[in-house]
Amino acid sequence: MPQIEAQRASDQLDESTTVIYLEVPRQGVVRLQCYFELYEGLGMVRTLSAKMPSTPLHERTKSGEPDEDASLVCIITSPSIQEACHQALEHVKSQVGWEYVSAPPDTPEGRSSRDMYFGNCINASDIT
Repeated sequence: MPQIEAQRASDQLDESTTVIYLEVPRQGVVRLQCYFELYEGLGMVRTLSAKMPSTPLHERTKSGEPDEDASLVCIITSPSIQEACHQALEHVKSQVGWEYVSAPPDTPEGRSSRDMYFGNCINASDIT
């Protein structure tokens, strides 16, 4: 699968909120959160799914076996500092091992992934 560029990994939620989607090895999620805490005000890291099978990182494991220890993570930021957010991500890429991914698809029941992850959830079981 070709690498997804930054534009396709971003989603404009409203006029003041942009989301950048990443796949992050599970051991890198806390490190990514720490880096973004250091870059105060740049963006908020949110884990959307703790496990994400069948993704580009899984295909690149050294053993050839699927690695299911990757998480779907997003960075919530504003359009005015989105470019600085991408620059910070590039700066920490070698330490964290993240990859850009597309926004998650809607559910088979027709629920919008936006509604599930960023509001309008019916119950807590919707966010798994």
